[in-house]
Amino acid sequence: MIFITSGDPYSINLEILGKALRSDPALLRERTLILCGPRSVISSQSVNLNLNLDLQEFSPGDLPTKPGLYLFDTSPFLKSASEVDLAQPAHRMAAELRGQIALSGLYGFEKLYRDSKQMQSLKSLFCVITLPIDKYACIQAGFPFRGHTEYFGALWGGSPLMTLAYRDVRVALATTHIPVAEIAKTLTREHLIEKLRSVQTALRSQLGIVRPQILVCGLNPHSGDQGAIGREELDVLCPALDQVRAEGQADFIGPVSGDTAFYLYHKLGCDAMLAMYHDQGLAPLKAVYFDSSVNMTLGLKHFRISPDHGPAQDIFGEDVASESSLEECFRASTLFLDHHRPEAATFGRASGRSVSLQKNISAENNVIPFPIRNLGIVKKPD
Repeated sequence: MIFITSGDPYSINLEILGKALRSDPALLRERTLILCGPRSVISSQSVNLNLNLDLQEFSPGDLPTKPGLYLFDTSPFLKSASEVDLAQPAHRMAAELRGQIALSGLYGFEKLYRDSKQMQSLKSLFCVITLPIDKYACIQAGFPFRGHTEYFGALWGGSPLMTLAYRDVRVALATTHIPVAEIAKTLTREHLIEKLRSVQTALRSQLGIVRPQILVCGLNPHSGDQGAIGREELDVLCPALDQVRAEGQADFIGPVSGDTAFYLYHKLGCDAMLAMYHDQGLAPLKAVYFDSSVNMTLGLKHFRISPDHGPAQDIFGEDVASESSLEECFRASTLFLDHHRPEAATFGRASGRSVSLQKNISAENNVIPFPIRNLGIVKKPD
């Protein structure tokens, strides 16, 4: 069973959903897909975009079991919206209303999750694909979280780890949506130990990698140049790495300079990278895999995944959006369901490797430039 939250109405969300389902007809023949969103908004956009979505409805107390696309109408979770409000074109909606609509999809899923006995019997055998939201609109609607990662962490418990991926390239983040000015003070030894443990545990338990090899970025340019450009690596990051290494659950490489991290990742065949802040890890990933990367929240009780892009309001209604990232979300979700967990092969490399690169790599050894041409760019055929 795969749940899909509808996200922001002023977006490419329904367009890419329709395209992804058309590109893989087996999904509707073999999987139970439940779209959570307001009926009137989804129906009107489906007509305007000529999506021809065959949406079946069901009783919240009796989840569907047959394959197909089902709609769970989340209109009751809207605060004060009228049918007139919902019937207007999405680009004319006020930010607060768009936020309400996006949040209704999340709250509708939460209702099913908490109240359905079938959901409890499913245990971990379901996935959630969250279509993009507009964070500003959600804040205007009263959303107390900075994004999906934090929301599902509160709903399911655990230590949420925002991880962007394309197949065997996985980039986890030590900090997520915080101002740059707060990064260094957030990266305490305790915080880093928690994130290092979280990424190794998630790779082992959720992705089935027996002995993960994890590359860890430094915070400062050249990983601080032995303290000449900052002491965070020497005073905070290296001690945290030493403590987690001693536990013997994974092989850690680093801290390495951020400008050569992706080169070393591919050169050494790593299983994941831990970047210190959002743009350090995601700018290179999106430069190469923008259309196809996905956003996974690892470290939680259940499997949540999302396209690695925003609502793309600038191309709303133009029928030019790429569905590649959402297709990868469906691919990962179906593999998870087939194997009860994502096998190591879900995103690429083999498991069970043990390597000897356990030392803290000094900045003077990290002088190889970052050659994008060697990263295996995969373009989708026209």
